[in-house]
Amino acid sequence: MGAHKYRKLDEGNLASEDDIALQDGVTSKTAFLHESNGDTTKESGADDYRGLDSSSRRKPSIYWLMPFFTISSLAFGITAVPRMNLLVSLVCRQTLLQVQDMPTSSVAPRHGGSMGSSMGDTASNSTMGNSTEVVVGGYNPQCTTSEIESATALVTTWGNLIVGIIGAVMSSYLGRLSDRYGRVRLIAVNSIGLLLAECLLVVFASFPDVFSVSWMYLTFAVDGFCGSFVLLMALVSSYATDCTSEQDRNVALGWIHGSMFFGMAAGPALSSALSAWGGQQKPLMSYYYSLAMRVASVLYLALVPESLSRARLRSSKEHSEGRQRSSLFSRDRKTSWLSRIKSANPVQTLKDFLPVGPDSSRALRINMVVLMAVNVIIYGGAVGTMEVMLLYPQMAFKWGNAESGVFLSIINIFRAVASVLVLPLLVRIFRKRAPSPSSSSPPVRTGATALDITLIRLATLFDVFGFIFYALSPSGSLFTLSGALASFGAVGLATTEATLTKHVPLARTGELLGALSFLQALMRVVAPTTISLVYSLTVESNVPQAVFWGVAGGLAIAGGLSLVVKEGIKPPEEALGDETPTKDGGGSCGC
Repeated sequence: MGAHKYRKLDEGNLASEDDIALQDGVTSKTAFLHESNGDTTKESGADDYRGLDSSSRRKPSIYWLMPFFTISSLAFGITAVPRMNLLVSLVCRQTLLQVQDMPTSSVAPRHGGSMGSSMGDTASNSTMGNSTEVVVGGYNPQCTTSEIESATALVTTWGNLIVGIIGAVMSSYLGRLSDRYGRVRLIAVNSIGLLLAECLLVVFASFPDVFSVSWMYLTFAVDGFCGSFVLLMALVSSYATDCTSEQDRNVALGWIHGSMFFGMAAGPALSSALSAWGGQQKPLMSYYYSLAMRVASVLYLALVPESLSRARLRSSKEHSEGRQRSSLFSRDRKTSWLSRIKSANPVQTLKDFLPVGPDSSRALRINMVVLMAVNVIIYGGAVGTMEVMLLYPQMAFKWGNAESGVFLSIINIFRAVASVLVLPLLVRIFRKRAPSPSSSSPPVRTGATALDITLIRLATLFDVFGFIFYALSPSGSLFTLSGALASFGAVGLATTEATLTKHVPLARTGELLGALSFLQALMRVVAPTTISLVYSLTVESNVPQAVFWGVAGGLAIAGGLSLVVKEGIKPPEEALGDETPTKDGGGSCGC
């Protein structure tokens, strides 16, 4: 072998140009060739990558992961509505047992109201029915009391806190691990955790005499420890980032979000059909189908090739050796527990993405902060208003479950169309007008492009007008049309994530999206709680539309922040030492 050239990486490690070229899985398009034996280098890169994926025909691509994520999203959507019915029935059953076991006079007030006011005599108790008459997971008219609703709200509030807090910490940590051990492995860990949580839920629902409602908190905890669906979204987006160029990244992440919205649209419809088929005799039918889908998706992962090459994984492990010595699960006995806890702090991970020093820039830090803020605000507006979107039309337009289900399906279908069809169409039109780069010149990191910034601003604008029209809609049909208009805001989530990945080294993509999922997990707790509280106060004041004006104001702030994002801001030069831009844009696979 001839003499090797070496380049210095961002943490002072030395690596040969062979390794740098290998880390993105380059086979026939190696960016940097060994001067004395370039052919040997290319063959070595191909062997290194094929050794990871077992077959050259199984080239990593977003198309491999689309079936998995579509099935996973459908499994999530099919249990979205039945999950609430299940919690209501379990809480109702336990409450009725407590009422039956205790004399009426000894029942203490709960949730700020007197149980005696609604169940204060034997006649009231007989009206509610016996606990054995409650169909777990089915429709129970005797459970529609304020006490049951209050107790159910308490369970869901604590459950969301458990999932949000645990999931926020774990999503950041597991996202960082995906850079070192591969995307597919961590996706499998997350999927198995979600499967286990749902298995526990079905077991607790099948044996309500053995397990009380308190056992449901265990399912929330398992959901949080595996990172919940938020982490799954981040890991799948990381896989798509590895497989696409910067130019195609918006489209790829749009497909990912479109798959999620498809699951959220088709899931409730499929759940309603299964509920009608199973009836009161088989109230858990939707969960059985969801479990089958989750098992199928986990088994399918065995066919999905890893998006990170061996050299790329090796490079990420070497870069994290310093942090590994002080990590939470470090085997080094000399490491103090204080250092371990600090290393697991997700806030510190966020600070790590705001580089300082001579090789960094203030514009880069501003872009990172603003893009994260815009993404979290858009996400909070979508997640926080889900409950209000069901409650408000029921009061204003007298909608029932059927009308609410149709409304959710329509807006999620429009969101899927915006992500899968409209976004790629806009990208194609913009590319035709933009000058194409020379084919002989190697691709470089571009940072945020004019198209990225324009799409983010348009998405927030459509979101703002959509929520304004929600507040002004005098009828259910116009309310639905407002939802269709606001659906284009879904493009903002995919675009902000794709633009963020252009500001960090490829070796830290998983860590970045894991840190972003930490913020989204926190918003999943804060946004619904805040918006629901505001809605409850405004309903009492006969101005329920005020909540939509408030969300529109928050989204307008996000749109204003997007004006600060600057075009063409790249990662620090020293951070680029661990990656070699390829013809495909820095990824190891094509889309």
